[in-house]
Amino acid sequence: MNYKKLALTFGASVLALGLASTAANAQEFSTAASFGGYSDYRLRGVSLSDKEGVIQGSFDGTVKFSDSFSVFAGAWASSLDTEAGFGSLEVDFYAGAKGAIGDLSYKGTVLRLYYPDARGLDFDQYAFEVGYPIGPFSGAAGVVYDDYDPGDSTYLWASLGYTFPDTPFSVKALIGHEDGAYGFDDKINYGVGVSYAFEKLSLNAEYIDTNKTIINPLSGKDLGDGTVVVSITTAF
Repeated sequence: MNYKKLALTFGASVLALGLASTAANAQEFSTAASFGGYSDYRLRGVSLSDKEGVIQGSFDGTVKFSDSFSVFAGAWASSLDTEAGFGSLEVDFYAGAKGAIGDLSYKGTVLRLYYPDARGLDFDQYAFEVGYPIGPFSGAAGVVYDDYDPGDSTYLWASLGYTFPDTPFSVKALIGHEDGAYGFDDKINYGVGVSYAFEKLSLNAEYIDTNKTIINPLSGKDLGDGTVVVSITTAF
C-alpha cells in the first residue's frame, strides 16, 4: 500500500471539503508559542541529540473558520548535538489544517525539515492523524511519510491517553512502526509517560525504547536503546 498517496489523497479530500464549506466564514486569528527543555531529543524512539539535552520551541498562527475547521502555519526548532551527525540545529516549517467531524478530530500537515549546518539532510514530510475518544481515554493514530533525497520512509503510530479527573496528572502510551531509509526498516518504537500540569507549565517523564540497536559511529552510543526522557514545557 502506498501510504503517501493514501495520506495525501484522504487528507486533501477532507481539507477541501472543510474549505469549501467554511471559507466565507473566517472568524478569528490567533497565535501560540511553546518552549521547553528536554533531557534527550527522541524522534520515533531514536536520539537525534546523541543522548544530550536540548531546548525546543515553536510559534504558529491559526485562522479559525468555524468551531470545526481551521488552518495553521508556523515553525518549530530544536537544538541538536553535533556528535549525532545532524548538525547543531533543526528547524521545521509547517502548514496544514485541522478540524472535527462529530467526535472525530483530524489534522493534516505538510512540513519542510531544515538542518542549517548539515549538508544533504533537508527533506519534506507529510503527516495525517485522527483522534477519537474511547470511553474515558483519548485515542489517536496517524501516518507520516518522509520524502528523502534519495529514499523515503513511512511511519504509522497509535496512542492512548488518560487524564485523571480533578487532578493535574495524565498518562499516555504510544507505539509506532517505521519502514524506510537509513536502516529504519521494521523499526518499532514505544513509550509510556506521565505528565503533571501546573498553570502554564507541564512536567513530563516518559520511558522510550525501540527494537533496534543504532550505534552512532562518532560517539559509540546506542541511539535507539531504552531511556527516560524528562522535560519541562510551557505554552502561551
